[in-house]
Amino acid sequence: SSSSSHSSSSSPSSSSSSSPSSSSSAAAMPCIFVFDLSSADISYPDPDAAFVRGIAACPATDHICVGTSNGNIFAFSVAGESIELARTMPPHGTDKGACTSSIDASGDYVAVASDSGSLLVMNATEAYDEVMFFSFSAPCTCVAASPDFVVAGYATGMLRVLRLDTRAIYAEIGGHSRCVMALDMHPEMRRFASVGLDSVITVWDLPSPAHIDEEEAEVRVAFTDLARDATFVGVQFSRNGTADLIATCYDQRQVRAYPST
Repeated sequence: SSSSSHSSSSSPSSSSSSSPSSSSSAAAMPCIFVFDLSSADISYPDPDAAFVRGIAACPATDHICVGTSNGNIFAFSVAGESIELARTMPPHGTDKGACTSSIDASGDYVAVASDSGSLLVMNATEAYDEVMFFSFSAPCTCVAASPDFVVAGYATGMLRVLRLDTRAIYAEIGGHSRCVMALDMHPEMRRFASVGLDSVITVWDLPSPAHIDEEEAEVRVAFTDLARDATFVGVQFSRNGTADLIATCYDQRQVRAYPST
């Protein structure tokens, strides 16, 4: 069952704004929303060092969820140009104080990764109640969600695939020899991509619904490549109706494109 703390809400302090403010250059930047991290209900040991990390749009609630340096998750309601803090979800009871590392959302679900090694999945349509919670010793560096799966990457190079219907770990993969830097789920196909500090990019195929429960079903490698003299830090499918892949490397100006054909 979920912890009651995950459905709590709080309001920003009077110094925070609840509506967008216009930029001096409207053509270049038409809308800016400023939110003060300080709040009467949330304490930050060092307010000057507070920051946000991880952001995802939740389709089921029209919320934008943002992680923070002390593990709180802010859910902002977006309606046109109106942006308001809808609710605040504190970190899991066993995970207080750990910085959020990554957030992703798909359908009703929001997945939150933490530097402590935890992975929390919440149902946004049920007041962000807890659906799954797993904790491991290595930091969980990135997360990606689809309607059926949540994939988490870790500082050890490990990948963990979770099934949302069974609420259990489906596969554990030694996908990289160093830290996993980024993940992305294909918006239509049952596949995801991962990149790591080992300079490797890999595309993984997930089993189809018809075969997922078969004993020989597995997560398979569809494509892999090594970036020589470069370190991957970002990856995303191109969202153009294909399986084209785009990746970025540390301290490089070029964007790497991997056509699917």
